[in-house]
Amino acid sequence: MQALGGTILDLLQNVSLLALVAAGYSALRRHAAAMPVAGMSVAIGILFGLGAVLSIAFRIEVMPGVYVDGRNIMTSLVPVFGGPVATLATLVVTAAYRLWIGGAGTASGIAAALSAALAGLVFAALRRRYNVSLGALVLSGFGAAVALVGTALFALLHPEGSQESVVAVAVPLLLVTPLGTALFGLALEAEDERRALQQKHGEQAMLLEAIFRSVGKGLLVADQEGRILMTNPTARALSAVAAKSEGGTARVGEAVARRLDGVTPMPVDDMPMIRALRGEASDDVEMMIAGPDGKYRPVNVTGRPLVDAAGNRRGGVIAFRDIS
Repeated sequence: MQALGGTILDLLQNVSLLALVAAGYSALRRHAAAMPVAGMSVAIGILFGLGAVLSIAFRIEVMPGVYVDGRNIMTSLVPVFGGPVATLATLVVTAAYRLWIGGAGTASGIAAALSAALAGLVFAALRRRYNVSLGALVLSGFGAAVALVGTALFALLHPEGSQESVVAVAVPLLLVTPLGTALFGLALEAEDERRALQQKHGEQAMLLEAIFRSVGKGLLVADQEGRILMTNPTARALSAVAAKSEGGTARVGEAVARRLDGVTPMPVDDMPMIRALRGEASDDVEMMIAGPDGKYRPVNVTGRPLVDAAGNRRGGVIAFRDIS
């Protein structure tokens, strides 16, 4: 029997293929919006299946005719992150490759992949029912359970095998599978959380944009450097600099304004947005601003600095309305 340390090292190198699958999973999720749900599930299943195929291709012989690899990590976690359709696709790819390479262990190899997938389906159902968070301890425990199921299946399918062969399979799997499952699962869960957060922010941005556009007053938002980030239709209809901002290059300091008398130039430093960027609030400032047509209109302006939760200034916002 191969030395335990060497077997564990070889098995760790085998499950390092999980990093490739995690990278592929991230790439697929980035294109989720462009694919139908069923197509995404099949793509994830094929990806995990290819990972299982690579694990089998680099399997480790722990005793003459007895092999271990990291395929069960793939087949156990695909139900959790891809669902039943992805699980089926993974099993088809894995079983097809195992049948192709043949050998005495074909039936037991396919059965091992199937048992791990069934364990994953049960785990996924329990997770949904009890709203279980995928932390390191939960994933490690699940990985240990998958390793035990695989070992028990090996013992059942090889009753003629010695106790030594069962131990040769069980020890490296129990030492490596929980760790590999935890690391792989955490990487996939982090990607799902990132995608969910990105989607949530996108939905919030769309809602904010809808509200922003529907407000009757002109609204203009700028960052701390004075770059105009957002305007609404009312602002673009009243202000030349707001209309110019659609090109993405306008700055609030480019605005041209006069005092309410329509003649006296208004210093840039006195404008409500510039004051907002300095952290000063302005209420009901009456002034004249140049419109897109070059004509001046009287407006009433209110300005506020934008401050984040830590108290740092991030820019400013002004609201103005035509008082002509």
